[in-house]
Amino acid sequence: KDFSKIAKWTEDKCREQKIPIKNCKVNMSWCVDYHEGGYQHLHCHGPQELTVVIHLDGQPPIEETPQATHGMLYSIMPCPDGTQVLKNHIPEPGKCVIMDGKVFHGVYPVTGSRRTVVIDINFDWLDPEEKV
Repeated sequence: KDFSKIAKWTEDKCREQKIPIKNCKVNMSWCVDYHEGGYQHLHCHGPQELTVVIHLDGQPPIEETPQATHGMLYSIMPCPDGTQVLKNHIPEPGKCVIMDGKVFHGVYPVTGSRRTVVIDINFDWLDPEEKV
């Protein structure tokens, strides 16, 4: 398979956000097919890698919290002051989340089924004299 298009698309999205990377290349990809009650525990994919998560299916909202759904991807980001920030990402079909491979993340339990494509991309940092 030719993964160069998704690697270029990811690099372009990062450049739009002023993230100084180059030479994106897909390392591996896989599909996760969650079934009723399925989830992902807290984990990360490693340094010098980007993790691209593409949602193929949505999930029903949580009645008590309309801005949340079952099966949300969550990420935990460290702050310079030592605190942690939890961010939830609602799974909407076609929505993509790109994160540094060092970011810890997981998925809350799903209701019914939910499919996701995960792509790990290796990259290099731009040299100091290179422009974003």
